[in-house]
Amino acid sequence: MTNAPASNKSMEPGAIPLPRVALCLSGGGFRASIFHLGGLRRLNELGVLDQVDTVSCVSGGSILGAHLAMQHAQHGAISPTQWERLVEEPFLRFVSKDIRSSPIFRRALPWNWWRPSTSASTLARLYSKHLTPAKLSDLPEHPAFIFGAAEMVFGVNWESRRDSVGHYKSGYASPVPSWSLGHAVAASACFPPVFGPLPVRIPACQFSSLVGQSKAPDAMVEQMHLTDGGVYDNLGIEPVWKDHTTVLVSDGGSPLPMTKTAGTIKRIRRYTAIIQNQVGAVRKRWLFDKFRTGQLSGAYWSVGSATSRYNGYEQSLNQVDDYSKELATGLIARVRTDLDAFSADECGVLMNHGYRLADAAVRKHASHLLPSKSIGELLPRPDLAGDEQAGRCLERSHKRQYFGRGAKYW
Repeated sequence: MTNAPASNKSMEPGAIPLPRVALCLSGGGFRASIFHLGGLRRLNELGVLDQVDTVSCVSGGSILGAHLAMQHAQHGAISPTQWERLVEEPFLRFVSKDIRSSPIFRRALPWNWWRPSTSASTLARLYSKHLTPAKLSDLPEHPAFIFGAAEMVFGVNWESRRDSVGHYKSGYASPVPSWSLGHAVAASACFPPVFGPLPVRIPACQFSSLVGQSKAPDAMVEQMHLTDGGVYDNLGIEPVWKDHTTVLVSDGGSPLPMTKTAGTIKRIRRYTAIIQNQVGAVRKRWLFDKFRTGQLSGAYWSVGSATSRYNGYEQSLNQVDDYSKELATGLIARVRTDLDAFSADECGVLMNHGYRLADAAVRKHASHLLPSKSIGELLPRPDLAGDEQAGRCLERSHKRQYFGRGAKYW
């Protein structure tokens, strides 16, 4: 990936942003992480990943984003021939174990009953131990990586970056040597109510107010807690839409399913799900309108979609083994979104799906990023191409198991 261009963060109002490319990796637990992994494999083969200036990550997208960031920091631009060894293989080993159960069990211990942050704090330690031990300051300068969380006191988007953490209401603290990358990922991916909110625990005096804006009360700043970034912006668009001209969005989030709502608890959960779904729908409509009017260029692909929606893609590339819309909505989009272990075949189907959708979306809507010469395909799991093979792999993938599906991270 190339040297960083000048930042547009301090642009004057009305200024035209420099041509910059952003990649947004949505939330959706391990399912989204693995779906994104397949899409990034294809973007890397096409040379699109080398053109990305900013990667904005949320929840499940943050898990993969942290891994990708540190591989890039250690090895620089990753060629397609190195991708499997440096990126895919270690990440697939990570998601083959259950990282969900240990924090929940620890929270259930009697001496932790009154410590709601126990599960999220345990999750942060597990990410630091098994995903990456790096600090935020170890992130590469370019591309910039942003890890989004929802801050609960002020109700806005919290950003963890290489050189700062915070949001526009509290101001930004910089540098924060105590913050590990695992801590930032846990804050972004501690989905409620399974994981309690993660306290910020940074003294108010370390937050600098923005120019022309009064500083928030210290008592409120010191009470800040972070929860899953998907609560505020599950697509990760907010940090990038103002100062990038091209936005690529990989959406591994769940579409709202039909369900019965008998009983008070189920109705309360349904109210929340409908509100969150509507917020996400508004963001998507806004994004699509920006694309339609030319205010932004870019592409969007979703785990619940299929290549058949990109007119002419299947016919032009003869992709008769792509997954159908019926399989995508009926099985792939229903795969569990927790942090439990995924099998090799489940990973293979999700990666294949992300790979083909990213290829179709970029070819259809962001062809200006593509190289002049044709780039061949190397599907992650060609043995799982087609609905029949994939369907057998995912028959029970939507079911959650209370005690996990595999070996646990402790």
